[in-house]
Amino acid sequence: MTAEEYDILIVGAGPAGLTAGANTAARGLKTLIIEAKETYGGQPNTIYPLKTVYDLPGFPQGVLGRQFCTYLYEQAKSAGAEIVFNERIAKMKLEGEPKELESESGKVYRGKRVILCSGHLSVPRKLPQLQGVNAQGISYILRKPEDYKGRRVLVIGGGNTAVDNAFQLRQAGAEVVLIHRRDMLRTKEIMKERMEEAGVRILFNTELKEPIVKEGKVTGARVVNNKTKQEENIDADAILVNIGYELAPKNLDLSMFEQNEDKSIKVDRNQETSIKGVFAAGDITGEVKLIAVACAEGIVAAVHTFESIKKPYWL
Repeated sequence: MTAEEYDILIVGAGPAGLTAGANTAARGLKTLIIEAKETYGGQPNTIYPLKTVYDLPGFPQGVLGRQFCTYLYEQAKSAGAEIVFNERIAKMKLEGEPKELESESGKVYRGKRVILCSGHLSVPRKLPQLQGVNAQGISYILRKPEDYKGRRVLVIGGGNTAVDNAFQLRQAGAEVVLIHRRDMLRTKEIMKERMEEAGVRILFNTELKEPIVKEGKVTGARVVNNKTKQEENIDADAILVNIGYELAPKNLDLSMFEQNEDKSIKVDRNQETSIKGVFAAGDITGEVKLIAVACAEGIVAAVHTFESIKKPYWL
């Protein structure tokens, strides 16, 4: 059976892919978005769906990750983009035209241009002091802040995720202590002020020495100031670790592309890769990893795929 051909094939239905698809479809290009998972939205919808995202333009009070992704999905669908789920791309033939993508299920998709928006698969970085500790109450991802109402939570980390989670836990009614191993937080000043005003206790130059566990449940933590060496016990029903992410292996082989030092795909100002007619947007390009940036790169890629196919006189 002959594979159906499209103008644009987009790999990944996260913020970058959905935004790119909405913009190519809106310009009259036959667009297919191919997503490996069973739903859309990428990390904002699968890792922190109920987390309020505050750094998106147009949402002064923030917006839930899941809700924002739903907006993007509905926009792409209403523009005319087709979306298929549970289709993980295994092979790519990208030289010349049409370009060909083959999924693990054996389905073949052909298109004039390809936009790669499959993200940079990452997993939460583990804390060595917790390796081998099997206790209820230790987590690396905050999914439902409201589940922590009335509980005592120790948040470990000093970046955007840790600060934002500490704030949301406090808003949900938890008693929160945040510890960071350095003397300064790596976050926006407005986020730091919001967290402090909410009543989060912050301990700088402080690290976890060991969790306190009784009957298989976290009851507290022993922490140490790495400057004074003074130790302190903190009562806690839960420990949330937010110390960053590390790359996890991907099924998709990207070695055919010119890459950055972090193995992300190198792109030019038009979001085009080293292979002609293949573009990339979002975390897979290794630039600033923000939802707003992913969306912007998706739009840039969409505009230039349109330009390369239709060659309109105004571009």
